[in-house]
Amino acid sequence: EIKYLNGLGAHLTSEAKAGAVPSGQRVPFDAPFGLYPEMINGSAFVAPRRLNVKTWFYRIAPSVSTHGEFRERTEPTNFLGRFGDLRRTPEIMRWKPQQLPQQPTDFLQGISTLGGTGDPMGRAGMAMHCFACNVGMGDKAFYNADGDFLIVPNHGTLLVTTEYGRMEVSQGEFCVIQRGQKFTVDLPEGPSRGWIMEVFNTHFQLPERGLIGSNGLADERHFHGP
Repeated sequence: EIKYLNGLGAHLTSEAKAGAVPSGQRVPFDAPFGLYPEMINGSAFVAPRRLNVKTWFYRIAPSVSTHGEFRERTEPTNFLGRFGDLRRTPEIMRWKPQQLPQQPTDFLQGISTLGGTGDPMGRAGMAMHCFACNVGMGDKAFYNADGDFLIVPNHGTLLVTTEYGRMEVSQGEFCVIQRGQKFTVDLPEGPSRGWIMEVFNTHFQLPERGLIGSNGLADERHFHGP
């Protein structure tokens, strides 16, 4: 059973072993159990407190020591981050769900970019993708340095393992993977497909309620984190 923490944008704490998170400080000289403190910034280092987003991890080993040499992918891909060379049309278009693949295809291999605007190098704009996959990612993991993913499956179930924990995402649900997080996707119930929205310049936030009042739309507590 996967257990979640509640609260979008809240300050949450969890630990795999009791006492692993230091009490009263972030970076003790000797972290509990010999763990290594590391921080992931989700905002500028000097951003105002209300906009400052970060996570402290206490790892068994430093992340820089847990991977080998990076190698550029050479396999063909339809997953794009630049849109200047894409064909443009003024026609009204509608995209049908992507066909499920016949050959073994994992989540990363199954992403196809529909279009976008802006440039991730300039931290401005967004992109729309679809995905279709029929095998898990195995021992592979993905790290998106461009933006935040909002992943919406419309067929099948995704088991998403992140540095924070695991999420099971089915039809009628969505998950958000922030920029800079490593994650992998497995398929506990067989093939899956769906849609991805990627934003380059900000994090996903709940909209203001405006005239619909204090009880309109969802509350922060309705959202779960691993």
